[in-house]
Amino acid sequence: MRVAVVGAGVMGLSTARSLLAAGDQVTVYEPRPIFHTEGSSHGRSRIVRVAYIDPFYAEIMKATMPKWREWQSLSSVPILHEVGIVYLGPAASPDMQSVKDTLRGLGEPTTEISREHESGLILSGDEVGIYSADGGWVDADAVRRFLWSGIEESVTLANVQVQNPSELQAQFDRVVLTVGSWATQFCNWSVRPRLQTVAYFEGHHPGPVWIDAFGDMMYGFPSEPGRNDFKVGIHNFGKDFDPDVRDRPTDTESLSRLTDYVKERFGIVNPTITHSVTCLYTMTDDEDFRIGWLDRRILLVSPCSGHGFKFAPYLGDLVQGVLHEDVPIPLRFTRQD
Repeated sequence: MRVAVVGAGVMGLSTARSLLAAGDQVTVYEPRPIFHTEGSSHGRSRIVRVAYIDPFYAEIMKATMPKWREWQSLSSVPILHEVGIVYLGPAASPDMQSVKDTLRGLGEPTTEISREHESGLILSGDEVGIYSADGGWVDADAVRRFLWSGIEESVTLANVQVQNPSELQAQFDRVVLTVGSWATQFCNWSVRPRLQTVAYFEGHHPGPVWIDAFGDMMYGFPSEPGRNDFKVGIHNFGKDFDPDVRDRPTDTESLSRLTDYVKERFGIVNPTITHSVTCLYTMTDDEDFRIGWLDRRILLVSPCSGHGFKFAPYLGDLVQGVLHEDVPIPLRFTRQD
């Protein structure tokens, strides 16, 4: 099968890898440099975790973690850091109970952390922290380099902008659009690009990664090797954004929220931001991914809503299976509004 993959972020590269493994001929269309920083796949870290409130995604990640370990075994540099994850929130929160029930249902051992954990996380009197060893973080840029190095000699790279994917159907049997925040240019699904600001704070945080289930749903990472700062992000706050705009200043309100959060969660009186960066989210109202056929030969793949990166190994194989008619698209992904 001749397949065009439009977009060379982590989803496009993972899809190309899976298609090549199935014996397909693949052309990757990417108008920007392969390792550009204008989309959602760049940066030094992304959380991977089985700890999900939603059992649907937890089950997928339970099956995906071995694939991440396989990729690590094939990589010449570290891409997967299994430092575990702490899910934080009010003890009485239904979300916290759902996380515990989901992990228990998957046979995942958990530990309830103390109010002042050795990582430096500070819990208030009504909060609980659930630790799961099956999680950590991946080096996003290293993952992209790993995927590209494995397919570079086998794919055709076309450095052109695809305006009308229908025009590719004369050359290809199938067209896969893995275009991230640019998905709205090809469909009328309710996906919304949003600009997120994350910050690195001075000081050493040994790990694990963590997610705060309450309010803005803050999350963070241990200090990366050789660094004396740590990254903190914000999930439930960001501003709608046109992905074609290249001027992307960090948001002062986000930085203020992040600073206040670090004061409370780590007890740091005057947190110092070493630097801040931006990244695109592509949100849906229900935070489910969107995968569907635009016509009988063009498949749009939008694993968005801020939590897609960790599913890259699964989604590459899923798209390959869908194109070969071996597996159906999960119903949760087919809602097209």
